[in-house]
Amino acid sequence: MITQRIYRKQYFSSHSILEEMVHDNIIRTSEVRLNLQYLGGVGYVLFNNLKKKGDRIITINGRTGETETASSLLTKCIRTSLLLKKHGIKHGDVVTAFFNIQLNSCVPCIASYFMGAIPSFMDTAINEQEIMHQIKLCQPKIIVTYDDQEVMDTLRRVLESIELDIDIIVLEKEKAFLEFRDEESSFQPVFVEDLQKTAAIFFSSGSTGYPKAICLSHVSIFDEILLKGIPRSEDEPMVILGFDNYYWLVETWKLVGIVKDHGIRIISPTFDIKEIWTMIDKYKVVDLDTGERLGPNKAGELRVKSRNILNCYYRVPNSDHLDSDGWFKTGDVVKYDEDLCFYFEGRIKDIIVYQGWHVAPGILETKLKSHPAVKRAAVVGKPHPADGEHPLALVELSDGRTDVDLMEIKEFVDEDMNDIYKLRGGIVAVKKLPVTITGKVKKGLLRKMMEGRMVVSATEEVSDSFSQRA
Repeated sequence: MITQRIYRKQYFSSHSILEEMVHDNIIRTSEVRLNLQYLGGVGYVLFNNLKKKGDRIITINGRTGETETASSLLTKCIRTSLLLKKHGIKHGDVVTAFFNIQLNSCVPCIASYFMGAIPSFMDTAINEQEIMHQIKLCQPKIIVTYDDQEVMDTLRRVLESIELDIDIIVLEKEKAFLEFRDEESSFQPVFVEDLQKTAAIFFSSGSTGYPKAICLSHVSIFDEILLKGIPRSEDEPMVILGFDNYYWLVETWKLVGIVKDHGIRIISPTFDIKEIWTMIDKYKVVDLDTGERLGPNKAGELRVKSRNILNCYYRVPNSDHLDSDGWFKTGDVVKYDEDLCFYFEGRIKDIIVYQGWHVAPGILETKLKSHPAVKRAAVVGKPHPADGEHPLALVELSDGRTDVDLMEIKEFVDEDMNDIYKLRGGIVAVKKLPVTITGKVKKGLLRKMMEGRMVVSATEEVSDSFSQRA
């Protein structure tokens, strides 16, 4: 099998140390204690650190050269908090921020943290259906956005279609945001007592269907392992490139890091995120069918338990993502070896079951993409009355290769594969595969297409361009 190493613990020369970490097929790492400087929650910490920094520059717009000091950002956030309060926003309410990449992108987020409201985020690159889905899911009390007529028209159209009466604030047009108010001088942020409470709602990438709303706690946002890379020295601040908006959790980590410690964030809309590194405290691998904990060199689902994992998916039953013992079901199929090196083999939702055998699509997709005529590939399960499912490949061909023989590509893959990995479902050439804003193929939509239920307009290019070869 072709596998990819995704995570490696520090190599231990003494196997006794490894033995101490593993008990009953559960691997435990040491607990990372919460630093006392995080007491009060995200808003409280940001408020006090912005106040301390004064006129130090913390953000630079790499495209325009505009700069933002801690003092000016604090003023904007206080005014926005007061503006939200004026609109009836209170502790625990959901506030949606719909912003492009600019100096004010973080303002509604921080303002929400200040007053104990829960910010959620939408990416300006998502389509209208996804906007509709996210608003219906979170049902925010208010939407804060920037001055763009097309954006406003889209939001109003969406709200009208789902029949929700939600206020929309265009921040740069609000007098209360632009002018001094007496209440600014005495403003104080909310002190959060329970740091396990939900601080913000982020969204998943949506590779297996519509994005899910991820509720993260204050503890998760204050991940000491991820934040400790920001230097503590004023003389040598770290320069961090921010190339996405707050739809992505990594940008919030960058924001907290530079405000809490010493960094300058340069924002630019011209780069894409390739990879986000995360750390977990404890993990185990369980059998896909029985849930039994597995030992080394056996593929199963990775489950994790940590104070830093999500609280829940918003409006989704906990049983869908947590087992009875509180372990988070990652949906990742992995195995680990005797040195605790982990190998990624696929996603459970993507796993194809052929005659009881688990077939990881990623292995076939890697081989398909190595063919010079294949630009992008996805493998899904095609229902079969006797075998359960057969692996079926959908390929987006490289420019100028539309006349390629699909049988030749199928044989190219099959010749190197174990029998259960043969492309028994055939191969399909499509004009364009549907992808998320992060470039992942939308497997959920492809499966619906194979079931004959494809009605989503975003994938009409796919359903209109079949040319299947068995």
